[in-house]
Amino acid sequence: MFRAFLFLSSVVAASCQSYLQIDALQPVPINSMLGLTSGPLPSTTVSGEVAIASGFYPIMFGLWTSLPAGMEACDVRTHPTAPITTGKSNMIGFALQLDLWMCVASAAGPQDTIWYTHFSNAGFIASLLWSPESLAVTARFAGYPPNDFSATGIGYRSPIPVFWSGTKHAGSVSPPDALTLPITVITAVSMNSVLMAYLSDDVLPPPDITAFYIIFAVLNALLVLFSAHVAYKVRQGPKLPIGVVILEGVVASSLRAFRALVTEPAFYKPLPVNGSAQWTPPGLDFVASLLSSLLLVDVYAKTALEMRSKLAKTIVTALVALTSIGVLAFFSFSWASQNATQFAEGVEIIGGLLDLATAGSLFPNYYALIDTSRQVSQVLSIILVSLFIAISILLLYKVVRAAKLSSGVSAVARKMLTCMIPNAIAMSLNVVFFSLATQEWEFSTNTYSIVIVSSVGMHVSAFSAAVCQVAVFFPSSSSSSSSSSS
Repeated sequence: MFRAFLFLSSVVAASCQSYLQIDALQPVPINSMLGLTSGPLPSTTVSGEVAIASGFYPIMFGLWTSLPAGMEACDVRTHPTAPITTGKSNMIGFALQLDLWMCVASAAGPQDTIWYTHFSNAGFIASLLWSPESLAVTARFAGYPPNDFSATGIGYRSPIPVFWSGTKHAGSVSPPDALTLPITVITAVSMNSVLMAYLSDDVLPPPDITAFYIIFAVLNALLVLFSAHVAYKVRQGPKLPIGVVILEGVVASSLRAFRALVTEPAFYKPLPVNGSAQWTPPGLDFVASLLSSLLLVDVYAKTALEMRSKLAKTIVTALVALTSIGVLAFFSFSWASQNATQFAEGVEIIGGLLDLATAGSLFPNYYALIDTSRQVSQVLSIILVSLFIAISILLLYKVVRAAKLSSGVSAVARKMLTCMIPNAIAMSLNVVFFSLATQEWEFSTNTYSIVIVSSVGMHVSAFSAAVCQVAVFFPSSSSSSSSSSS
């Protein structure tokens, strides 16, 4: 164990400001940053003796075989190392992300952010949590109870600083600093030595682009009002155009406005644990747009192909309806399954701790669901974009041909074409930015730049496509909304 400690102290980058020190031995630099739940720093650095304040860690590292009598894993005040019990001062409580998952986020736990508050009530001056991978994402995204957007939910802030430490990299990268903190702690315990921590907020917070999200929330809100106006204007017409306007202009735009204000940038804003799947790509707004685009294919195809057969129109509408039902069913199942895993649904508390054997078995399926959801979204988006491009080319050919033959082209067809081409371009860009956004699920190194580029790109392209899809049905003096789409 001591050799491992010496190895870690030599390979961890010395550029970190935060560090651990066992007695008078060489300091061990660690990555350290404040989490979103953290209280304010009293100064630039918090220093103190580290005490284990975890139910899982002593058992995982062989210090205990079970929780001591009278100790509640989710109430740090009952832990034997709590300063209110030991009488020590200037103590920093060390815990794992597993403790947080059990006590705040899981179905079997208390589901309450008071777990953080207990550190302060137990006499600790700060808490230090270890994340096994992707430090920045975990510190800014993890640790919130279910179904709670309140001040005690995602708006909660601890009375004391909450530091996170761990590797900035994905677990698959196997970086040398992944286990620095837990190995240093067990080394100090095995040496019966004092472990001091000197912690500061070393990892710079992401650049604040809140203004962008506010602007696009306002733009989407305006689009909702415009869409409601368009829907009212065409209320007596065919139902499919109304469906497109309501789904894209009202529902999807409302969801995008909410996402821009509350959940963006994805993976760097807190979310209720059993609601994160619906608000990270592909989320609710993505699926609403997908359903809208399916209806729009129905409308455009009937116009471009000049369908007059009632049977042909019925077949196209039936195919679109069945596809829409399938899309809705697939994503509903995927979201529910992902949230159930994050929520640790069905995982019991055994011996005072979350049953990790059962909990761990959930995650292979969880990552498979995410991967499948991503692939299905990309395939459906590419198919829809291809259809829009093909229909646009067909309609453009007919308009050009009619112009050469000096024959008439319906005003509806012309108007559709002026909206279809920019819509196809915007949707193509959205596919590109969505594909880029899914790279964040790999939690690689410099992910924040990927998040911002993809997030900004998706908002701009989705809004542009929505404007096109709604504007095409805005009634003008020369044409009706869509006489041929019934």
